[in-house]
Amino acid sequence: MKRFLLLCTIPILSIAQNNPPTNYTVKSIIVEDTDHVFLNLNSNTTSVKTQTGWDIALYNEVHEIGGKINETRGVKVWRVYKDTTQFSAITFTDTLNSVVNSSSIFYYGALDTFYRGSFNTSFNIGIGTFYTDPSFVNVATKIYIVKREDNVYGKFYISYKSSPGREFTIRYADLDNSNPRTIVVSKVSPIARHYRYINLSTGAVTNDFEPLYNDWDLLFRKYNVGLETFPIGVLTNNAHNLIRMSSIAGYPEEYLKPGVVKTEAYEAIGDPATVLYNNSLNSPDPISREFNQIGEKWLNKTSGQPASGRSYFLKDRNNKLWHIVFTTYDAASKSINIAFINKGSISSISSGYPEENEIKVYQDGSDLKMVSKTQGVQKKLVTLFDITGKVLYKSTMGADLKIDVNAFKNKLIFLQIENDSQIYSHKLFVH
Repeated sequence: MKRFLLLCTIPILSIAQNNPPTNYTVKSIIVEDTDHVFLNLNSNTTSVKTQTGWDIALYNEVHEIGGKINETRGVKVWRVYKDTTQFSAITFTDTLNSVVNSSSIFYYGALDTFYRGSFNTSFNIGIGTFYTDPSFVNVATKIYIVKREDNVYGKFYISYKSSPGREFTIRYADLDNSNPRTIVVSKVSPIARHYRYINLSTGAVTNDFEPLYNDWDLLFRKYNVGLETFPIGVLTNNAHNLIRMSSIAGYPEEYLKPGVVKTEAYEAIGDPATVLYNNSLNSPDPISREFNQIGEKWLNKTSGQPASGRSYFLKDRNNKLWHIVFTTYDAASKSINIAFINKGSISSISSGYPEENEIKVYQDGSDLKMVSKTQGVQKKLVTLFDITGKVLYKSTMGADLKIDVNAFKNKLIFLQIENDSQIYSHKLFVH
Protein backbone atom coordinates (compact mmCIF):
# COMPACT_ATOMS: atom_id res chain seq x y z
CA MET A 1 0.00 0.00 0.00
CA LYS A 2 2.80 2.38 0.87
CA ARG A 3 4.48 1.62 -2.44
CA PHE A 4 1.28 2.45 -4.31
CA LEU A 5 0.91 5.76 -2.52
CA LEU A 6 4.50 6.68 -3.31
CA LEU A 7 4.00 6.04 -7.04
CA CYS A 8 0.86 8.16 -7.09
CA THR A 9 2.57 11.02 -5.30
CA ILE A 10 5.34 11.55 -7.86
CA PRO A 11 3.28 13.08 -10.72
CA ILE A 12 1.22 15.12 -8.27
CA LEU A 13 4.35 16.73 -6.88
CA SER A 14 5.61 17.37 -10.40
CA ILE A 15 2.39 19.13 -11.39
CA ALA A 16 2.27 21.10 -8.15
CA GLN A 17 5.50 22.86 -9.09
CA ASN A 18 3.49 24.76 -11.69
CA ASN A 19 0.72 25.87 -9.37
CA PRO A 20 0.38 29.67 -9.55
CA PRO A 21 -0.76 31.92 -6.71
CA THR A 22 -4.49 31.72 -5.96
CA ASN A 23 -5.30 35.16 -7.43
CA TYR A 24 -4.51 34.06 -11.01
CA THR A 25 -7.31 33.63 -13.56
CA VAL A 26 -7.64 29.96 -14.53
CA LYS A 27 -8.93 28.94 -17.96
CA SER A 28 -9.46 25.58 -19.66
CA ILE A 29 -8.95 25.49 -23.44
CA ILE A 30 -9.95 22.53 -25.60
CA VAL A 31 -8.05 22.12 -28.87
CA GLU A 32 -9.42 19.69 -31.46
CA ASP A 33 -7.23 18.50 -34.33
CA THR A 34 -8.92 20.84 -36.81
CA ASP A 35 -9.29 23.84 -34.50
CA HIS A 36 -7.19 26.88 -33.79
CA VAL A 37 -8.15 28.61 -30.54
CA PHE A 38 -7.25 32.29 -30.14
CA LEU A 39 -7.08 33.74 -26.60
CA ASN A 40 -7.51 37.39 -25.65
CA LEU A 41 -5.93 37.76 -22.21
CA ASN A 42 -7.41 41.15 -21.42
CA SER A 43 -11.02 40.12 -22.02
CA ASN A 44 -10.46 36.47 -21.00
CA THR A 45 -12.24 35.29 -24.15
CA THR A 46 -11.47 32.69 -26.81
CA SER A 47 -12.32 32.51 -30.50
CA VAL A 48 -12.40 29.04 -32.08
CA LYS A 49 -11.58 28.84 -35.79
CA THR A 50 -11.93 25.45 -37.48
CA GLN A 51 -9.23 25.13 -40.13
CA THR A 52 -11.24 23.14 -42.68
CA GLY A 53 -11.48 24.67 -46.15
CA TRP A 54 -8.07 26.09 -47.10
CA ASP A 55 -4.79 24.81 -48.52
CA ILE A 56 -2.33 27.72 -48.55
CA ALA A 57 -2.32 31.19 -46.98
CA LEU A 58 -0.47 34.24 -48.34
CA TYR A 59 0.58 37.27 -46.34
CA ASN A 60 -1.72 40.24 -46.11
CA GLU A 61 0.99 42.41 -44.50
CA VAL A 62 2.09 45.32 -46.67
CA HIS A 63 5.27 44.10 -48.40
CA GLU A 64 5.48 40.49 -47.26
CA ILE A 65 5.86 37.85 -49.97
CA GLY A 66 5.20 34.19 -49.25
CA GLY A 67 3.00 32.29 -46.85
CA LYS A 68 2.17 29.02 -45.10
CA ILE A 69 0.38 25.74 -45.75
CA ASN A 70 -2.47 24.11 -43.83
CA GLU A 71 -0.45 21.45 -42.03
CA THR A 72 -3.30 21.10 -39.52
CA ARG A 73 -5.33 19.45 -42.29
CA GLY A 74 -2.46 17.41 -43.76
CA VAL A 75 -1.55 19.71 -46.66
CA LYS A 76 1.96 19.06 -47.98
CA VAL A 77 4.06 20.88 -50.58
CA TRP A 78 7.22 20.16 -52.53
CA ARG A 79 9.32 22.89 -54.17
CA VAL A 80 10.32 22.16 -57.76
CA TYR A 81 13.37 23.95 -59.14
CA LYS A 82 12.26 24.12 -62.76
CA ASP A 83 11.34 27.03 -64.99
CA THR A 84 7.63 27.86 -65.07
CA THR A 85 7.59 27.19 -68.83
CA GLN A 86 7.87 23.52 -67.80
CA PHE A 87 4.71 23.74 -65.69
CA SER A 88 2.68 21.30 -67.81
CA ALA A 89 5.48 18.71 -67.66
CA ILE A 90 5.67 18.59 -63.85
CA THR A 91 4.73 15.14 -62.50
CA PHE A 92 4.70 13.27 -59.19
CA THR A 93 8.33 12.25 -59.75
CA ASP A 94 9.26 15.87 -58.99
CA THR A 95 8.29 15.51 -55.30
CA LEU A 96 11.90 15.61 -54.14
CA ASN A 97 12.15 18.78 -52.04
CA SER A 98 9.52 18.78 -49.31
CA VAL A 99 9.10 22.09 -47.45
CA VAL A 100 7.18 22.69 -44.21
CA ASN A 101 6.15 25.56 -42.01
CA SER A 102 8.76 26.43 -39.41
CA SER A 103 8.11 25.38 -35.83
CA SER A 104 10.77 27.59 -34.24
CA ILE A 105 10.17 30.77 -36.26
CA PHE A 106 6.41 30.95 -36.15
CA TYR A 107 5.77 33.36 -39.04
CA TYR A 108 8.19 31.52 -41.38
CA GLY A 109 5.96 29.43 -43.67
CA ALA A 110 6.66 26.69 -46.20
CA LEU A 111 6.35 29.23 -49.05
CA ASP A 112 9.05 31.50 -47.58
CA THR A 113 12.79 31.67 -47.73
CA PHE A 114 14.97 34.13 -45.89
CA TYR A 115 17.07 36.54 -47.88
CA ARG A 116 20.33 37.77 -46.36
CA GLY A 117 22.94 39.29 -48.63
CA SER A 118 24.13 42.31 -50.57
CA PHE A 119 21.75 44.92 -51.86
CA ASN A 120 20.83 44.77 -55.51
CA THR A 121 17.73 45.33 -57.60
CA SER A 122 16.65 41.67 -57.48
CA PHE A 123 17.04 38.66 -55.23
CA ASN A 124 15.53 35.21 -54.77
CA ILE A 125 12.85 34.51 -52.17
CA GLY A 126 10.51 31.57 -51.57
CA ILE A 127 8.31 31.89 -54.64
CA GLY A 128 10.73 33.40 -57.13
CA THR A 129 12.80 36.46 -58.01
CA PHE A 130 11.88 39.72 -56.28
CA TYR A 131 12.61 42.99 -58.10
CA THR A 132 12.73 46.31 -56.25
CA ASP A 133 13.10 48.65 -59.24
CA PRO A 134 11.07 50.51 -60.46
CA SER A 135 8.33 48.99 -58.28
CA PHE A 136 7.98 45.82 -56.23
CA VAL A 137 7.42 42.79 -58.45
CA ASN A 138 7.93 39.08 -57.83
CA VAL A 139 8.36 36.88 -60.90
CA ALA A 140 7.60 33.22 -60.25
CA THR A 141 10.67 31.03 -60.80
CA LYS A 142 9.70 28.14 -58.50
CA ILE A 143 6.86 25.66 -58.91
CA TYR A 144 5.16 23.81 -56.07
CA ILE A 145 3.52 20.39 -56.04
CA VAL A 146 0.77 20.28 -53.41
CA LYS A 147 -1.24 17.57 -51.74
CA ARG A 148 -4.43 19.46 -51.04
CA GLU A 149 -6.64 19.17 -47.97
CA ASP A 150 -8.91 16.81 -49.95
CA ASN A 151 -5.87 14.58 -50.79
CA VAL A 152 -5.89 15.59 -54.49
CA TYR A 153 -2.44 16.38 -55.91
CA GLY A 154 -1.93 19.60 -57.82
CA LYS A 155 0.74 22.12 -58.78
CA PHE A 156 1.01 25.90 -58.75
CA TYR A 157 3.30 28.88 -58.96
CA ILE A 158 2.87 32.40 -57.60
CA SER A 159 3.79 35.88 -58.84
CA TYR A 160 3.31 39.24 -57.10
CA LYS A 161 3.06 42.92 -58.00
CA SER A 162 2.67 46.03 -55.85
CA SER A 163 1.17 48.37 -58.48
CA PRO A 164 -1.52 49.46 -59.17
CA GLY A 165 -2.76 47.22 -56.31
CA ARG A 166 -0.88 44.78 -54.12
CA GLU A 167 -1.85 41.30 -55.33
CA PHE A 168 -0.65 37.75 -55.84
CA THR A 169 -1.50 35.71 -58.92
CA ILE A 170 -1.60 31.92 -58.53
CA ARG A 171 -1.54 29.65 -61.56
CA TYR A 172 -2.91 26.26 -60.54
CA ALA A 173 -3.75 22.90 -62.13
CA ASP A 174 -4.24 19.35 -60.92
CA LEU A 175 -1.12 17.26 -61.34
CA ASP A 176 -2.48 15.72 -64.57
CA ASN A 177 -3.02 19.28 -65.96
CA SER A 178 -6.79 19.09 -65.55
CA ASN A 179 -8.84 21.81 -63.81
CA PRO A 180 -6.46 24.71 -64.63
CA ARG A 181 -7.29 28.07 -63.10
CA THR A 182 -5.83 31.45 -62.24
CA ILE A 183 -6.50 32.80 -58.74
CA VAL A 184 -5.93 36.48 -57.97
CA VAL A 185 -5.35 37.23 -54.27
CA SER A 186 -5.54 40.91 -53.38
CA LYS A 187 -4.12 42.24 -50.12
CA VAL A 188 -6.96 43.76 -48.12
CA SER A 189 -6.65 47.26 -46.72
CA PRO A 190 -6.87 48.24 -43.93
CA ILE A 191 -4.87 45.25 -42.73
CA ALA A 192 -6.88 43.45 -40.07
CA ARG A 193 -5.58 39.90 -40.38
CA HIS A 194 -2.16 38.44 -41.07
CA TYR A 195 -3.12 36.11 -43.93
CA ARG A 196 -5.44 35.56 -46.90
CA TYR A 197 -6.52 31.93 -47.16
CA ILE A 198 -6.92 30.07 -50.47
CA ASN A 199 -8.85 26.92 -51.32
CA LEU A 200 -7.02 25.60 -54.37
CA SER A 201 -9.91 23.28 -55.26
CA THR A 202 -12.52 26.04 -55.59
CA GLY A 203 -10.33 29.12 -55.96
CA ALA A 204 -12.08 30.75 -52.96
CA VAL A 205 -10.09 33.44 -51.09
CA THR A 206 -11.06 34.45 -47.55
CA ASN A 207 -9.82 35.87 -44.23
CA ASP A 208 -12.11 33.76 -42.08
CA PHE A 209 -9.60 31.41 -40.46
CA GLU A 210 -8.25 33.90 -37.90
CA PRO A 211 -9.85 36.71 -35.87
CA LEU A 212 -8.90 40.37 -36.25
CA TYR A 213 -5.28 40.60 -35.16
CA ASN A 214 -6.00 43.15 -32.43
CA ASP A 215 -8.38 40.65 -30.80
CA TRP A 216 -5.97 37.94 -29.66
CA ASP A 217 -2.68 37.36 -27.84
CA LEU A 218 -2.07 33.59 -27.93
CA LEU A 219 -2.92 30.86 -30.44
CA PHE A 220 -3.40 27.21 -29.38
CA ARG A 221 -3.27 24.55 -32.08
CA LYS A 222 -2.10 21.09 -33.06
CA TYR A 223 1.65 21.44 -33.46
CA ASN A 224 4.28 19.75 -35.62
CA VAL A 225 8.04 19.82 -35.04
CA GLY A 226 9.64 18.02 -37.94
CA LEU A 227 8.04 14.55 -38.03
CA GLU A 228 6.90 14.77 -34.41
CA THR A 229 3.37 15.89 -33.55
CA PHE A 230 2.47 17.50 -30.24
CA PRO A 231 -1.12 17.79 -28.97
CA ILE A 232 -0.97 21.54 -28.57
CA GLY A 233 1.43 24.26 -29.63
CA VAL A 234 1.18 27.81 -28.34
CA LEU A 235 2.13 30.80 -30.50
CA THR A 236 2.22 34.53 -29.83
CA ASN A 237 0.48 37.08 -32.09
CA ASN A 238 3.57 38.11 -33.97
CA ALA A 239 3.75 39.46 -37.54
CA HIS A 240 6.93 40.24 -39.41
CA ASN A 241 8.06 41.37 -42.81
CA LEU A 242 10.51 38.74 -44.04
CA ILE A 243 12.20 41.08 -46.48
CA ARG A 244 12.88 43.47 -43.59
CA MET A 245 14.91 40.71 -41.95
CA SER A 246 17.83 41.70 -44.16
CA SER A 247 20.18 44.30 -42.71
CA ILE A 248 21.58 45.76 -45.90
CA ALA A 249 23.55 48.99 -46.11
CA GLY A 250 21.75 51.48 -48.32
CA TYR A 251 18.52 49.51 -48.33
CA PRO A 252 15.37 51.65 -48.36
CA GLU A 253 14.43 52.69 -44.81
CA GLU A 254 10.96 51.30 -45.35
CA TYR A 255 12.39 47.80 -45.30
CA LEU A 256 14.39 48.30 -42.11
CA LYS A 257 11.44 49.16 -39.90
CA PRO A 258 10.75 46.68 -37.08
CA GLY A 259 8.11 44.08 -37.83
CA VAL A 260 4.67 44.39 -36.31
CA VAL A 261 4.78 42.61 -32.96
CA LYS A 262 1.42 42.39 -31.23
CA THR A 263 2.61 40.14 -28.43
CA GLU A 264 5.98 38.78 -27.42
CA ALA A 265 6.97 36.41 -24.66
CA TYR A 266 9.89 34.67 -23.00
CA GLU A 267 10.28 31.50 -20.97
CA ALA A 268 10.94 31.98 -17.26
CA ILE A 269 12.75 29.20 -15.40
CA GLY A 270 11.89 28.71 -11.73
CA ASP A 271 8.93 28.19 -9.43
CA PRO A 272 6.02 29.97 -11.17
CA ALA A 273 4.74 31.13 -7.77
CA THR A 274 7.87 33.19 -7.10
CA VAL A 275 9.69 33.74 -10.43
CA LEU A 276 10.33 37.38 -11.36
CA TYR A 277 10.00 39.25 -14.63
CA ASN A 278 13.57 39.74 -15.94
CA ASN A 279 13.06 42.98 -17.92
CA SER A 280 13.84 41.42 -21.33
CA LEU A 281 10.56 42.45 -23.00
CA ASN A 282 11.74 46.05 -23.15
CA SER A 283 14.23 45.21 -25.88
CA PRO A 284 13.85 47.24 -29.11
CA ASP A 285 14.43 43.97 -31.00
CA PRO A 286 11.75 41.58 -29.70
CA ILE A 287 13.11 38.26 -28.48
CA SER A 288 10.20 36.23 -29.84
CA ARG A 289 10.37 37.72 -33.31
CA GLU A 290 12.63 35.04 -34.74
CA PHE A 291 12.15 32.18 -32.29
CA ASN A 292 8.82 31.24 -30.78
CA GLN A 293 9.30 31.15 -27.03
CA ILE A 294 6.43 28.83 -26.13
CA GLY A 295 5.69 26.41 -28.98
CA GLU A 296 5.63 22.88 -27.64
CA LYS A 297 8.10 23.63 -24.83
CA TRP A 298 5.33 23.99 -22.26
CA LEU A 299 4.82 20.18 -22.42
CA ASN A 300 6.88 17.43 -20.77
CA LYS A 301 6.58 14.58 -23.28
CA THR A 302 7.46 11.93 -20.70
CA SER A 303 4.82 12.86 -18.14
CA GLY A 304 2.31 14.24 -20.64
CA GLN A 305 1.90 17.24 -18.34
CA PRO A 306 3.17 20.84 -18.45
CA ALA A 307 6.91 21.06 -17.89
CA SER A 308 7.58 21.87 -14.25
CA GLY A 309 9.42 25.01 -13.28
CA ARG A 310 8.55 26.82 -16.52
CA SER A 311 6.19 29.73 -17.02
CA TYR A 312 6.01 32.65 -19.44
CA PHE A 313 5.98 36.43 -19.27
CA LEU A 314 4.18 38.11 -22.13
CA LYS A 315 3.86 41.74 -23.24
CA ASP A 316 0.69 42.49 -25.18
CA ARG A 317 0.01 45.16 -27.81
CA ASN A 318 -0.98 47.66 -25.07
CA ASN A 319 2.32 47.14 -23.16
CA LYS A 320 0.57 45.17 -20.44
CA LEU A 321 2.70 42.49 -18.78
CA TRP A 322 1.13 39.06 -18.20
CA HIS A 323 2.43 36.04 -16.32
CA ILE A 324 1.20 32.76 -17.83
CA VAL A 325 1.42 29.34 -16.16
CA PHE A 326 0.47 26.05 -17.83
CA THR A 327 -0.94 23.89 -15.02
CA THR A 328 -2.42 20.62 -16.36
CA TYR A 329 -3.19 18.80 -19.60
CA ASP A 330 -5.95 16.21 -20.12
CA ALA A 331 -5.23 14.05 -23.17
CA ALA A 332 -8.71 12.48 -23.15
CA SER A 333 -10.52 15.82 -23.51
CA LYS A 334 -7.63 17.51 -25.35
CA SER A 335 -7.83 20.38 -22.88
CA ILE A 336 -5.04 22.49 -21.47
CA ASN A 337 -5.47 24.45 -18.25
CA ILE A 338 -3.61 27.72 -17.94
CA ALA A 339 -3.48 30.42 -15.29
CA PHE A 340 -2.59 34.05 -15.95
CA ILE A 341 -2.55 37.46 -14.32
CA ASN A 342 -1.87 41.01 -15.42
CA LYS A 343 1.27 42.28 -13.67
CA GLY A 344 0.71 45.90 -14.71
CA SER A 345 1.99 48.00 -17.59
CA ILE A 346 5.54 48.08 -18.89
CA SER A 347 7.10 51.48 -19.40
CA SER A 348 9.70 51.97 -22.10
CA ILE A 349 13.27 51.75 -20.89
CA SER A 350 14.69 55.12 -19.98
CA SER A 351 18.32 55.90 -19.35
CA GLY A 352 19.76 57.60 -16.32
CA TYR A 353 18.48 58.05 -12.79
CA PRO A 354 14.68 58.40 -12.84
CA GLU A 355 12.52 60.88 -11.01
CA GLU A 356 9.01 59.56 -11.46
CA ASN A 357 5.92 61.18 -9.98
CA GLU A 358 6.28 59.10 -6.83
CA ILE A 359 9.98 58.33 -6.51
CA LYS A 360 13.42 59.87 -6.89
CA VAL A 361 16.51 57.74 -7.62
CA TYR A 362 20.11 58.88 -7.36
CA GLN A 363 23.58 57.54 -6.64
CA ASP A 364 25.41 58.70 -3.54
CA GLY A 365 28.92 57.28 -3.43
CA SER A 366 28.61 53.50 -3.48
CA ASP A 367 24.91 53.61 -2.64
CA LEU A 368 21.92 53.77 -4.93
CA LYS A 369 19.23 55.70 -3.05
CA MET A 370 15.50 55.82 -3.66
CA VAL A 371 13.11 58.14 -1.90
CA SER A 372 9.30 58.26 -2.18
CA LYS A 373 8.13 61.79 -2.91
CA THR A 374 4.64 61.29 -1.50
CA GLN A 375 3.37 60.05 1.84
CA GLY A 376 1.44 56.84 2.28
CA VAL A 377 2.26 55.42 -1.13
CA GLN A 378 2.00 51.71 -1.77
CA LYS A 379 5.09 49.57 -1.30
CA LYS A 380 7.15 48.86 -4.40
CA LEU A 381 9.19 45.86 -5.45
CA VAL A 382 12.69 46.94 -6.50
CA THR A 383 14.89 44.61 -8.56
CA LEU A 384 18.33 45.04 -10.14
CA PHE A 385 19.36 42.93 -13.16
CA ASP A 386 22.52 42.56 -15.18
CA ILE A 387 22.45 42.66 -18.97
CA THR A 388 21.73 38.88 -19.14
CA GLY A 389 18.62 39.23 -17.00
CA LYS A 390 20.24 37.73 -13.86
CA VAL A 391 18.76 39.12 -10.65
CA LEU A 392 21.42 41.03 -8.70
CA TYR A 393 19.24 42.43 -5.95
CA LYS A 394 15.60 42.33 -4.86
CA SER A 395 13.80 44.12 -2.06
CA THR A 396 10.53 45.80 -1.11
CA MET A 397 10.70 49.57 -0.73
CA GLY A 398 8.65 51.66 1.66
CA ALA A 399 9.40 55.35 2.17
CA ASP A 400 13.02 54.94 1.06
CA LEU A 401 15.63 52.36 0.13
CA LYS A 402 19.43 52.23 0.00
CA ILE A 403 21.31 49.67 -2.09
CA ASP A 404 25.08 49.13 -1.99
CA VAL A 405 26.08 49.02 -5.69
CA ASN A 406 29.85 49.06 -5.20
CA ALA A 407 30.08 45.54 -6.66
CA PHE A 408 28.59 46.84 -9.91
CA LYS A 409 30.94 49.81 -10.34
CA ASN A 410 31.57 50.79 -13.98
CA LYS A 411 28.88 48.38 -15.14
CA LEU A 412 25.55 48.71 -16.90
CA ILE A 413 22.62 47.46 -14.84
CA PHE A 414 18.84 47.57 -15.10
CA LEU A 415 16.61 48.93 -12.37
CA GLN A 416 12.99 47.77 -12.24
CA ILE A 417 10.43 49.39 -9.93
CA GLU A 418 7.10 47.60 -9.70
CA ASN A 419 3.87 48.49 -7.94
CA ASP A 420 0.40 47.01 -8.32
CA SER A 421 -0.34 48.75 -11.61
CA GLN A 422 2.94 49.75 -13.28
CA ILE A 423 6.45 48.51 -13.99
CA TYR A 424 9.15 51.11 -14.59
CA SER A 425 12.43 49.99 -16.19
CA HIS A 426 15.60 52.05 -16.26
CA LYS A 427 19.07 51.50 -17.66
CA LEU A 428 21.77 52.74 -15.28
CA PHE A 429 25.53 53.00 -15.50
CA VAL A 430 27.05 52.69 -12.03
CA HIS A 431 29.99 55.04 -11.60
